[in-house]
Amino acid sequence: MTEETAAERHQRFGRLPARIRPEDHVELVDIRRPEGRPATALDPEHERALHTAA
Repeated sequence: MTEETAAERHQRFGRLPARIRPEDHVELVDIRRPEGRPATALDPEHERALHTAA
Protein backbone atom coordinates (compact mmCIF):
# COMPACT_ATOMS: atom_id res chain seq x y z
CA MET A 1 0.00 0.00 0.00
CA THR A 2 1.35 3.37 -0.92
CA GLU A 3 1.57 6.27 1.51
CA GLU A 4 -1.07 8.09 -0.53
CA THR A 5 -3.51 5.18 -0.23
CA ALA A 6 -2.80 4.90 3.49
CA ALA A 7 -3.47 8.62 3.94
CA GLU A 8 -6.77 8.35 2.03
CA ARG A 9 -7.82 5.38 4.16
CA HIS A 10 -6.95 7.25 7.35
CA GLN A 11 -8.91 10.28 6.17
CA ARG A 12 -11.95 8.14 5.29
CA PHE A 13 -12.07 5.75 8.26
CA GLY A 14 -10.01 7.48 10.92
CA ARG A 15 -7.83 5.39 13.21
CA LEU A 16 -8.76 1.73 12.88
CA PRO A 17 -8.32 -0.84 15.67
CA ALA A 18 -5.52 -3.36 15.41
CA ARG A 19 -6.13 -6.26 13.04
CA ILE A 20 -7.62 -9.34 14.70
CA ARG A 21 -6.20 -12.61 13.49
CA PRO A 22 -7.95 -15.97 14.02
CA GLU A 23 -4.85 -17.51 15.59
CA ASP A 24 -4.90 -14.81 18.29
CA HIS A 25 -8.13 -16.15 19.77
CA VAL A 26 -9.15 -19.42 21.38
CA GLU A 27 -12.75 -20.61 21.23
CA LEU A 28 -14.05 -21.94 24.52
CA VAL A 29 -16.88 -24.46 24.63
CA ASP A 30 -18.84 -25.44 27.73
CA ILE A 31 -18.89 -29.25 27.82
CA ARG A 32 -20.80 -29.67 31.09
CA ARG A 33 -23.91 -31.83 30.83
CA PRO A 34 -27.21 -30.21 31.72
CA GLU A 35 -28.96 -31.41 34.84
CA GLY A 36 -31.64 -34.04 34.27
CA ARG A 37 -34.48 -32.31 36.08
CA PRO A 38 -34.34 -28.99 37.94
CA ALA A 39 -34.83 -29.16 41.70
CA THR A 40 -37.77 -26.73 41.41
CA ALA A 41 -39.66 -28.91 38.88
CA LEU A 42 -43.01 -30.41 39.79
CA ASP A 43 -43.39 -34.06 40.59
CA PRO A 44 -44.40 -35.88 37.34
CA GLU A 45 -47.75 -36.81 38.93
CA HIS A 46 -48.55 -33.15 39.76
CA GLU A 47 -47.48 -32.04 36.30
CA ARG A 48 -49.76 -34.67 34.69
CA ALA A 49 -52.65 -33.46 36.89
CA LEU A 50 -52.13 -29.85 35.73
CA HIS A 51 -52.26 -30.86 32.07
CA THR A 52 -55.35 -33.06 32.42
CA ALA A 53 -57.35 -30.71 34.69
CA ALA A 54 -60.45 -29.28 33.14
